[in-house]
Amino acid sequence: ECTVTRDDQKDTVSFVPLQEDVYSVNVKWSGVHVPGSPFTINLLPPISDTVDVLPESILEAGVPTSIPSYQELIEPVDAGTLQTEYPASDILEDTKPPVQEFVFGQPVDVDITSGGAKQKDITCHAVLEGTDERVKVTVKKLDKDQFRLTLKPKTPGIYYVHVSVNRQEISTSPYKIKYCEPFDVTAVKVTLLDTEPYTVGEQVKVLIDCTDAGKGDLSVKAVGPTFGVRTKCDVVDHEDGTHTASYVPNTTGKHKFEITESGRPVSGSPIKYRVVQCIAERVKLLEPPSAILGTGEAINFCFTTSRAGDGKLHASCVGEKSGKVACKVTTTKDEEPKAKVSFVPPQADIYHLEVKWSGTHVPASPFKINLLPPVADNVEIVAQPQDVVESGVPVDLDFDASAAGGGELMATCVGNRVGEVPVKVVSSDSDKYKISFTPPEPDMYEMSVKWAGEHVKGSPFKINTLQSIVNKIRVISLPSDILESGSPLTLGFDTSKAGEGTLEATCIGEKSGQVACDVHIKQDDKVDVTFTPSQEDIYRVDVTWSGASVPGSPFNINLLPPVAKIVEMTAEPQQDLEAGVTTDLFSIDTSAAGAGALDASKVKLVSTPSASLEPGAALSLGFDTSKAGQGNMTATCVGDKVGPLECDVQRQPDDSNRLDVSFVPPQPDLYHLNVKWSNADVPGSPFKINLLPPIADKVELLAQPPSTPTVGQTVDLDFDASSAGGGELQASCVGSQCGEIPVEVQATGEDKYKIVFTPPEPDSYEVSVKWAGEHVKGSPFHIDTRPGSVVSEPVEMVESEDVQAEMGLDELDYLYDGNEDKSYPRGEAIEPLAVYELGQVFQLTVDSETGAESGKQLNVNCGGQQAGKADVDVIRNMDDTHTVRFQPKIADVYTLTALMDDKHIPGSPFVMQFVTPIDPSKCTITGIPTVQPQVNSTIRLTADCSDAGSAELTVDAEGPSGGEQPSRLDVNQTRENQYSINYTPTVVGVHKLHVQWNKQALPISPIVLDVASQKVQVFPHGSPVNMEITATGVKAKDVSAHAIYEPTNEKLKVTIKKGDKKRDFKTIIQAKTAWNILRARVCETRRNIHQSV
Repeated sequence: ECTVTRDDQKDTVSFVPLQEDVYSVNVKWSGVHVPGSPFTINLLPPISDTVDVLPESILEAGVPTSIPSYQELIEPVDAGTLQTEYPASDILEDTKPPVQEFVFGQPVDVDITSGGAKQKDITCHAVLEGTDERVKVTVKKLDKDQFRLTLKPKTPGIYYVHVSVNRQEISTSPYKIKYCEPFDVTAVKVTLLDTEPYTVGEQVKVLIDCTDAGKGDLSVKAVGPTFGVRTKCDVVDHEDGTHTASYVPNTTGKHKFEITESGRPVSGSPIKYRVVQCIAERVKLLEPPSAILGTGEAINFCFTTSRAGDGKLHASCVGEKSGKVACKVTTTKDEEPKAKVSFVPPQADIYHLEVKWSGTHVPASPFKINLLPPVADNVEIVAQPQDVVESGVPVDLDFDASAAGGGELMATCVGNRVGEVPVKVVSSDSDKYKISFTPPEPDMYEMSVKWAGEHVKGSPFKINTLQSIVNKIRVISLPSDILESGSPLTLGFDTSKAGEGTLEATCIGEKSGQVACDVHIKQDDKVDVTFTPSQEDIYRVDVTWSGASVPGSPFNINLLPPVAKIVEMTAEPQQDLEAGVTTDLFSIDTSAAGAGALDASKVKLVSTPSASLEPGAALSLGFDTSKAGQGNMTATCVGDKVGPLECDVQRQPDDSNRLDVSFVPPQPDLYHLNVKWSNADVPGSPFKINLLPPIADKVELLAQPPSTPTVGQTVDLDFDASSAGGGELQASCVGSQCGEIPVEVQATGEDKYKIVFTPPEPDSYEVSVKWAGEHVKGSPFHIDTRPGSVVSEPVEMVESEDVQAEMGLDELDYLYDGNEDKSYPRGEAIEPLAVYELGQVFQLTVDSETGAESGKQLNVNCGGQQAGKADVDVIRNMDDTHTVRFQPKIADVYTLTALMDDKHIPGSPFVMQFVTPIDPSKCTITGIPTVQPQVNSTIRLTADCSDAGSAELTVDAEGPSGGEQPSRLDVNQTRENQYSINYTPTVVGVHKLHVQWNKQALPISPIVLDVASQKVQVFPHGSPVNMEITATGVKAKDVSAHAIYEPTNEKLKVTIKKGDKKRDFKTIIQAKTAWNILRARVCETRRNIHQSV
């Protein structure tokens, strides 16, 4: 008897043997033998060493079984007479069997046929290739002269089985066995070799990759959409772990491959694909026509249709002047199906060739063939490269050749130093081209662009990549403050970051003419430019680097003496001036007045770094020195942690009076930037730049607002942000009833701020204060100007009996349960219902140490009339006080009770109402017409303000006058905060609906409606406009018509032509300009007919 026990998905099979015996244990899982079953367990006693025959289960591989007494008892057997058998194969004597493969985990059985040998004569063992590891082999007798050798290797690999009889190895030994990993169906990868959908008759191939799965027995079946019929597919083994199977579907629909190994579906099976009749997108253009096309010769387009399915190619061609042109389609069915479309253009024209596959356009159809004579000057450049181009960065030029006739765009690019560089020309759209190239190094490049061999307008184009290098040259010194003629003047430059190049300089005086310049190269790539002015004059110094102007060049040096009388007024002020209106009093020309006095206080800061500053990115401040005299600017920068940093002072190329000071902060720090103009600090210097990470909690409120501010009284809140890192203080204030009100943020000192606002009416206000986008400590602040408002101050505990005796409040018993003690706020009347908006916080602080006792227990509960029980946050503070915070998410009337040792604290229970905030942006308007509305037709809109708070919707209409009846507007409330808006315009023109919620305009307001007299018909410009009318019993001579051109009210001629039927007439209008409205008036004796086109 066997017993089976289970523990954590592990099964244990147990039995008790009754005697010494050989036991066979059969173990099955749901009726199927588990690996190794049946298990043989030999409990027979071991055989004496004088006996040569061993039981099969204790034969050891490699152990000799030769005993002298055995040799004497029987006649020796010749090992050469022993034969072996592998499963399902017979191995003849002296024939080496092929390598057999077995799956790891299963026992390996080798059957042998003896030539008279007995079981006791046979010894065997197995060896793992490349090692000395021996594997146990058992021998079992099957029948007369039939034996089975069984081994159970522990690891995969190649094994050699050695078989000996009477110590002599048989001739066919050893036998080679490959013990393989078990096939892993989850490691199979299945992919389709082509993109779907496939077409009827096209071979579909599937790739089965078993590289990581092992060797197995694969089966592939193709399943079609008709009744799930399965067709077995041939599997091709590529001997590299991959296999392919194929199938040719003959019906459309959804097909699939089912792939299994020994009956088990592999990963990715079934793999599905779709089969269609034909696919026009797979028709490919093989040979486009030649770029040089002429009239009178056939133009050919060649296509391949190999993957396009069962279809037919059709073509048609139309010339813009020539009209319809005959096309010829020829097909071939060689190895790859092909089709050729050809036509002969009769004249120079633009032809449009439509090519369709079974009624659907092939890719790029219709093809445009332009045979008009090329006009290179009509090629327009639509996108110029930037003024400063970096080497190594792609440069694009876009061109439009739609008006240039037939031709081909070609481009070449040559650098002065690097020579020709590759250029790519791409046709991005019909007659649109993009030319791209990447300059390999700083150089002056010339781009030649030609159309049909002729330069286009503006070609060749100059592209300068030197300027990006030249901009890295810094001006490090300018002439001294006191300038005199006859003394050398020097300008210093730093070229260390500009790479290889040559600095050159020229100097010209307005009176002196050419002045010699000396360029002196010093150490560390520093260069001085020196010249000696010969007289008082204005000198212009041009400095270039490899031919490109350095930043700030040309430098103007004015050595004329200052003469105030030469300052000229070029424009008189206006005579009639108005108070409060900015007026330009004077326009003054100082160009001839000589050099003025230096004044650093006149230097103006015109640009500052952005609010979002990051370490590692250059920070720049811009200054205007136009009114500060002829000086020079220097700058130094020091970080509290990193110390001194290098600063760069650059003069703007297009404005010599504009200078930029920049530096690169290496890490978060507090930086101090000193900027001087001719050794004097400019206003605001040193500039403080804080790149430390912002910490909103470090912003301190210095002064509390008044506890009970009154309406109209200014409320101040002072803050200190000196320890809060880099950031910006922002504030907003919202009243629960009056909405948002203005707030002013004032910088009162270094890192000191004051927030100021004035409550306009009694209300509950919430002031949000943020530093770098995060709420500061205590924000939002609540300020209530309503009479009897609750102030969040620590409250005292009082005994209920004292309060009742003092205030006589027994009539308030209904507020409490019968088992509750009563306590009431001392000296206060019942509060009015407090109203809060969702998102606001009701907060109070309770002092538990006020009484004689300590360690009192605070219990807080809250519930809404509709919302039910609500969560309340109770926080025990370090000073033994408690903070109670309540912020519900559902609008409702809530009652909050706070009990200290089963007694109500003063003010408890607190009754408050939370309402949805009023937000016009949450109102939605639906039903706005997507087509032009018609006069006298009702426009029906719906307004949903369910999420916009509690307020009133107002709608006002604005429109043109002159109608016989006024336009009609109806606004009705259909349910709570939902409205219907019906508007019927009675006049043609632009109408506006102004929609407001709580007197605030909706984001979509005003809704603009362009009302037409009737549906406007649209016709292409350049062709006549035909309109058919029916006039019963009217003759052609009775009908007259004219058209009004709307922009000028000009009358246009309309011809009348009798139609096919007696009552039909056609009006024909020829428009002069595209995209305008014409109003046609057709008249006859009884009526007028109006139509807009």
